[in-house]
Order: sequence, then structure tokens, then C-alpha cells
Amino acid sequence: MWRRWKNIGTPVALRTGRMWIMPAIMSVLIGAMLYALPPAPLGWGVFAMGLVIGLAVGWQRARLMHFHLDEQTGAVMMRQSPLAFLFIVALFLARRLLIPSRSAQASGQVAAHGLPLITDALLGFALGMIVGMRLEMWRRAKALRAA
Repeated sequence: MWRRWKNIGTPVALRTGRMWIMPAIMSVLIGAMLYALPPAPLGWGVFAMGLVIGLAVGWQRARLMHFHLDEQTGAVMMRQSPLAFLFIVALFLARRLLIPSRSAQASGQVAAHGLPLITDALLGFALGMIVGMRLEMWRRAKALRAA
């Protein structure tokens, strides 16, 4: 996190042709996890809810990033805003507060039947966030090139 904070103002070239790779990898991995351990019907609903919330969060995070066209190369450059970085830090903190610790799980303070639902929700959230963020970044880069 510290390294990311230090590089916050540094523009990075956005490779729009490769933006599909991470969502594809995550889709395959999460699909394999869901195939190996299929959720209960309630778990599918929780997964879908996490997916929708993740799409919205990813879209919002991508909206917080700054894009511009490099005059010399014509490449789309992206710079993460401090607000987008703090947004991710807030998500990490929220996860820390919402997900029980391993020691609480081991001591039996957390009901074991609730953990699969939390896992399903987080899987959907992770997939939705990556897909939503990459789609919005691609859309904005395409609009910037067209303008």
C-alpha cells in the first residue's frame, strides 16, 4: 500500500487491448471455485448480490481515476487519484471489520454456517469489482481516443 501511495501521481500507460485478461482470469478461477463447491440456492443469491455491488464499486473506483491523452505518443495515460486509493483502503478496512478473524472462528464465536455465505458474497464482489472497473476504464479510454 505504501508503494502505491508513493506512485499515486505518476501517470501510467493504459493498455486497453489487454484489459480483458484480468476479468477473464478471475472469471475462470471463480467459476472453477463455484463448480467445485457449488453454493446453496441462498448462496447463489448472495453471490449475485455481491456481484452487483462489486460492479457498482468497481465502476465508481474507475470514475475516480484521471485519464489524459499523451501528446507525444498518443497513448491513453491513467493516474490514480488519492480518493480512489482511499476508497480501496476503506474497502480493506470494511472487510476487516465485517469478516470474523481466524481466532474468532477457531474459538467457536462465529457460526460456521454463515462463512460460506460470506465467501460467496466476497467472490461475487471481487469478480464484479474487477469487471466493473475494467469496463468503465475501457469505456473512458475509448471515449478519450475518439474525442
